[in-house]
Amino acid sequence: MHFAQTNGSEYLAFCVVGGIIAAVGLLTDSSVTVVASMLVSPLMGPILGISFGYLIDDKRMMWKCIRNEIIGLLITFAT
Repeated sequence: MHFAQTNGSEYLAFCVVGGIIAAVGLLTDSSVTVVASMLVSPLMGPILGISFGYLIDDKRMMWKCIRNEIIGLLITFAT
């Protein structure tokens, strides 16, 4: 399942780009830019993976997605 495999360079790059766009939107007080950062950010993939892993009772997938979500959030906030 591709939800759990979001720790590649593309995922990390999109987290950084989403964080930069969100920061610019917050600094310029532009709600449109903040919403655009949500569209770029790939953080929804692991959330869907957590839900799907729970539904099919795949604990390995759930924990992998939780780990990837935490990594993505930390990278986004660090940006």
